[in-house]
Amino acid sequence: MKKTNSSETISFRIDAHLADEVKRKAADAGASSIHFYARDLFLSGLADLAIQGEINQLREGLGEVSKELLELRHDLQLLLVRVVVVLTELSVEEVEEVLFSDLPLEDELEA
Repeated sequence: MKKTNSSETISFRIDAHLADEVKRKAADAGASSIHFYARDLFLSGLADLAIQGEINQLREGLGEVSKELLELRHDLQLLLVRVVVVLTELSVEEVEEVLFSDLPLEDELEA
């Protein structure tokens, strides 16, 4: 019966100056060996890639929510104008001017 491994070995060569750098960083980190340190770096890099993918998905989702929010604000603005037009004898243009201008209202001027 053939024996199966639950994990695989991945190996690669690096230049001597890179190996020295990995050894120095492994020693600084208190790693038991450069091999364990390199493995941790590799796994950390994979985790970072996964996190970056999730961040990108969140950004896309946030962009969609922002777009929908802008559309809702526009719809509310139209609704507000229509309600005020129905409740008053003002025209759409007059209502929009009063609601959306930066000019203070008469009541605010008196205060």
